[in-house]
Amino acid sequence: MPRVSVGKVADLPQGKLVGADIDGEKILVANVGGSFHAMRSTCNHAGGPLHQGKLEGKIVTCPWHGSQWDVTNGNLVWFQRPLPNEPVYKVLVEGEHPQNPGSVMIRFDRGRITPGLRVPPSWLGLALGNSCTVLG
Repeated sequence: MPRVSVGKVADLPQGKLVGADIDGEKILVANVGGSFHAMRSTCNHAGGPLHQGKLEGKIVTCPWHGSQWDVTNGNLVWFQRPLPNEPVYKVLVEGEHPQNPGSVMIRFDRGRITPGLRVPPSWLGLALGNSCTVLG
């Protein structure tokens, strides 16, 4: 499964979230209590950009209509009607040592969306072949 870097650990402090576009798929990456989590950033209610929402603890609120999602598992927390849960992606932290501040990586495979997982820093390497743009 390809791994795609979405930034450095130092650029994603606790309580912050960022958006990334990986091969046309919009992804949200959040740091919750020092653990990194990734889920689809397109709200399945009306297509709102979840990465532009407010993160409180592990809950992100859609800036368009207020739906609330748990970024650790993609589950809907609140909305005025039922919605399907959002897909989540595995997150890895790679290469964290004094000469390298570490990269936040997403295991990305359109065909296999799996529950989020935090993996300790390690030297797993970066698989090339996917493009990633960090969204503002």
